Amino acid sequence: MLQELRQNGFPNIGWQRIVGLAFLLLCCAAAYLVGATTGNQTNVVSGLTVDVSRLDLGEVWENKDFRWTLPITNSSHTAIDILDVYTSCGCAQIQPRAFTLAPGETKELDLSLDLSLRPDAGAVREFSLQVVPQVQNAPPSDQGWVIRGRLKRAFSFVPAEVDFGEVLIGDESATTRAIRVTPNLQVGHLAVTCQPPLAITSIKQSPNRANAFDIMLTLPKDIRPGPFQFVLAVQAVPPEGQMSAFGYIPVTGTAVEEIQILPPSLLLAVRPLDECIEETIVLTSRTGKEFSVKGLHSQSPDTQVRPIGTIFRSSRQAFRITQRIARPGRHSTQVVFDIALSGESTNRRVTLPIIYYGLACDHK
Repeated sequence: MLQELRQNGFPNIGWQRIVGLAFLLLCCAAAYLVGATTGNQTNVVSGLTVDVSRLDLGEVWENKDFRWTLPITNSSHTAIDILDVYTSCGCAQIQPRAFTLAPGETKELDLSLDLSLRPDAGAVREFSLQVVPQVQNAPPSDQGWVIRGRLKRAFSFVPAEVDFGEVLIGDESATTRAIRVTPNLQVGHLAVTCQPPLAITSIKQSPNRANAFDIMLTLPKDIRPGPFQFVLAVQAVPPEGQMSAFGYIPVTGTAVEEIQILPPSLLLAVRPLDECIEETIVLTSRTGKEFSVKGLHSQSPDTQVRPIGTIFRSSRQAFRITQRIARPGRHSTQVVFDIALSGESTNRRVTLPIIYYGLACDHK
């Protein structure tokens, strides 16, 4: 054939070049067929495929409850049982986690992602999450899909987090904080909520800056004594057609009563039955207010309370606690004091928890 080509005027290109050209054409055809049959699909585990476009979140605003769907397709010729779906981060919740896919069937996984940023994080952070299916009769594997994206901070907060420290219940001057909010996007209006609802909030446009807002955060007067912790969620509602953006401010503190008991609780030593233990406690006002004890209530008849000295109105009063060990084992009780503060018409109550241990002696 090569001889005939030469006689007909074709150049002498050599059989090696012809073979190379044919091989190149075959490779191009194969690549085209692979791309045409797989499209945006990527094989992962035992015939399961996903659309690679669903593995890219793109750039999103931070959000504690970001919703995403991940379609999984059975590209094999047999049914596949998925026993569970694992993730590399506790920030993700997936439903459903166990299901069966018939050949060619597609199931959408609903993902709820916590894409919130820490207060000390930068304005942009890379995000990645591995999703791994556990397939029945398949060996354990860490193969799966990786969802990636870039998280953007929607707001600048001053301060970035609020710590009330010790807050005196009823002291309005110490239970309010102001927070300056500057959005990093165009917003229609802002909405503020507490999660859980442990405080009162209000928001208004800042009088000093056009693109800023001021949040007033106030603890309720009836807040319970003890440590508290919640999150202030700020939502920006942008112009129509755009996604909402969120920002989060952690809030912590400890609510304390005006009257404190020192020590705040009694943990008594182990004693044999029928013995008595005595301890001294002191009631004192944190701000030096005068008060009087109008009454006290002991939960157990084995707990006796008596004042040290004469009870009168002052900012500090001491009491002797006598606990009789009447039963073996660990027991708890409490003493409640009714307090009348100077200048207040309603009495307050403070409680002293007591824990004691009874030892049963075996006399032989």
